[in-house]
Amino acid sequence: MPGSAKCAKIQGNTKVCCMRTPYYQMRRKAASMPELLHLDATDVLVVGTGLAGISAAVSAAEAGAKITLASAGPVFSGSSFSSATWGLGMVAPESAADEEDLVQTILAVGSGAADPALVRSFVSGIYPAMQWLEDHGVALRAPDHPEEREYIPCFDHKARLWRGLGRAEFRAAMAARLQDLDVHLIEHASLARLRKADDGSIQGAIFFDETSSSFIDVPASSTILATGGTAGLFGRHIGAAEDTGISHALAKDAGAHLVNLEFIQLMPAILTEMDPVIFNEKTFRYLAFEDGAASSISRNLFELRSTHGPATTRLGDAAIDLAIAEAGKKGAPAHYENLPDPLPELDRTYCSWLEKRLGHPLDQSFRIALFAHASNGGIRIDRNGWTGVPGLFAAGEATGGMHGADRLGGLSSANCIVFGIRTGEAAAKTAEGVSAPLKGMAGLPSTCSPLAAKALPAIRLALDSACLAPRCERDLVAAQSSLHLIDEAIARTALPTQDARAIFQTLEAKAALATAQEMIEAMRRRRESAGSHIRSDAD
Repeated sequence: MPGSAKCAKIQGNTKVCCMRTPYYQMRRKAASMPELLHLDATDVLVVGTGLAGISAAVSAAEAGAKITLASAGPVFSGSSFSSATWGLGMVAPESAADEEDLVQTILAVGSGAADPALVRSFVSGIYPAMQWLEDHGVALRAPDHPEEREYIPCFDHKARLWRGLGRAEFRAAMAARLQDLDVHLIEHASLARLRKADDGSIQGAIFFDETSSSFIDVPASSTILATGGTAGLFGRHIGAAEDTGISHALAKDAGAHLVNLEFIQLMPAILTEMDPVIFNEKTFRYLAFEDGAASSISRNLFELRSTHGPATTRLGDAAIDLAIAEAGKKGAPAHYENLPDPLPELDRTYCSWLEKRLGHPLDQSFRIALFAHASNGGIRIDRNGWTGVPGLFAAGEATGGMHGADRLGGLSSANCIVFGIRTGEAAAKTAEGVSAPLKGMAGLPSTCSPLAAKALPAIRLALDSACLAPRCERDLVAAQSSLHLIDEAIARTALPTQDARAIFQTLEAKAALATAQEMIEAMRRRRESAGSHIRSDAD
């Protein structure tokens, strides 16, 4: 159908059109308004196609619900499938007796910022989530040498049950399952607005379709936001550029709460001519800096730094990350030396990937810089992914409460799968009908600002200057003022338009600004350094 949004089913590695009337209907725009396409109502709308979104869609469909799955990019995208990271792992308690130790470790590492009830519920669900993956045909890799120290999770004090989650294996198994369950897919459609009913409930969403440059109305009884974190608000980020926290602003506007936004992981990465690639913390003990302050840091600190990926103030080795931060965006020059032969299993896997990714030997120099990575905070949820707003759920990195100031390695992927499954089931159970398709432009604005397209680069510049490491009140206030001026300029320059893309760009800019302001405000409220929140002017 010309001018329609993409709607496809996955069949192996191919996409098959499934625009079946009356499921997909196009209603022509009024003469003076952008086009709004209407889909028939669905039981559950899932926004995002990373680990959490895919798991939620499959789980909800298996519970008997009719599912629409929407993605800003292609299916199986987002930070879960970023090429900047070298692999995914999951960590679970070794036994029922180990559950309490893992709970207490998460709470301690989180410095009191994690929700104890949510943590307990999360931990109890990790091993069943592993079984769920295997039951769905996803082969998880067990280590050959689980006793090696490399398999002690980041920030943890002991080895646990570790399993490698292969992206290709997950994609193949879940693509087949989405096909079998007749899940309807909308690709390259970006979230523009939540559909808010008169009673305050959320009944689906409106998207901007990149292919047709039109808006899509998707009525749904339950809506799940699995849209990733906020690292994309930074210019220097590892992961998906589209993770700009749009859904955070929309959820807050709908009545949800945001928690722990100040705790975004700052991860060292190797600079390349194309994109940065993640630096494996286990190899810090083989690293030598070539100049600057970092070159004189004690080797004992490098040994300690090799136990965790993100920067933290909890363990006493922050001098290394601050030295890297001091080098700025050009990065600190470094190289590996005294690599053992053979390398431990996990190090060997990483180094093999890195050589292939960089295209040169490991003994060659490279540069390391700090980048925003995974978000430890986000939309507050309960154990079933409910946000407290009728009809609105969230899962994965878009959410907060399971982690605090720091997060154990292997729990990000686990979080996505555990809460993806639970949230899908809960959303399917609460699906009880939805209002009729929206009329006209459904409250969408009919104005745009020519400055909207410049907003995200300006946001990224402000956050890079103030919100990486270290942070201080003066810089945070300056960044906040800059964002306020951008917001005012967008409002002041708004003009009437019929251009759907221009309208969406303005909506997107305002939502990104709102989330960035919330993040900075959270950083200002926490005056002390805590885990990933590093302040040079700590009280």
